[in-house]
Amino acid sequence: MKLNMTTDYATRILLYLANKSDIANSEEISFNSGISKQYVLKIMNTLVDSGMIDKRRGRKGGYFWGKHPEDISLYDIVLLLEGPCGIDEIAENAKDARGDTRPISYVHDFYNSLKQQIICELKSQTLDKIILNSKL
Repeated sequence: MKLNMTTDYATRILLYLANKSDIANSEEISFNSGISKQYVLKIMNTLVDSGMIDKRRGRKGGYFWGKHPEDISLYDIVLLLEGPCGIDEIAENAKDARGDTRPISYVHDFYNSLKQQIICELKSQTLDKIILNSKL
């Protein structure tokens, strides 16, 4: 499983907002996260559509929490931006020369178990826990 840059950027943006007690505009988010303003706006639309954050329009507008940091896990972010965890795609589609999948069933079971462990770990890491651990 390889995560794309958009997932990393979205996580950085959410962590920035979680550390802020006030509304933040796209310029501020761009400057403090090191992400271009255009990319920030693209990611923010996705995050707003998901309900993770909300926005206020106007001169004093910007972005703020739609959900609390303790209600957003890394799994939620990965699922939103990457789709379902797909570590076992090869095993699901693999067949021997006769079309038999039985010889790979152990490998498939192992990959499925690994996928479930990854999902469990991602779900256990909420944004508030990440912030707390980064301050230790």
